Amino acid sequence: MNTQTDSMVGFSAAIAEQRALMVFSIFASLCIGSFIGLQLDQYLDIACVVRGTCYGDEGMIYSASLIHPMVFKLLFSSLVLMAMALSIKAFTPFEMLRSTGLFSELNIAHIKKSASVLFASGGLFLLLSLPLMVYTLSV
Repeated sequence: MNTQTDSMVGFSAAIAEQRALMVFSIFASLCIGSFIGLQLDQYLDIACVVRGTCYGDEGMIYSASLIHPMVFKLLFSSLVLMAMALSIKAFTPFEMLRSTGLFSELNIAHIKKSASVLFASGGLFLLLSLPLMVYTLSV
C-alpha cells in the first residue's frame, strides 16, 4: 500500500513539473513574440511617418502596415513557441539528467511529449495567423 501511494505522489509531482514547464514556455513565448510584434509595429509606424507618404504607397511597408498588430504578435508568438518546443526537445541534456537521477525515463518521455504538444500548438497558431494576414491585406 505504501509503494502505491509513493508512486502516485511521484506521478503527481512529475505531472506538476511538466505543467509548470509548459506554462512557462507558453508565457515566455507570448511575452517574447508580443515584444517582437510590438517592435515591428512601432517600426512600421515610424517608417510611415518619416516617409510621409506611406499611406497611399503600394510598397512593402504600406502593405505590412495594413496588418493588425495582434496578427503580428500571434505570428511571432507562435514562431517563438515552436522554437522553444524544439529547443526543449533537442537541447535538454536528458541523458545526463537521467544518469544523475533527477529524471526517470518516464518523466523524460512525458516532457518530450509535452514539447511535441507545444510544437503542434505553435504550428496551429501559425496556421491561424497566415490567413489573418492575407485577410487583412485583401480588405
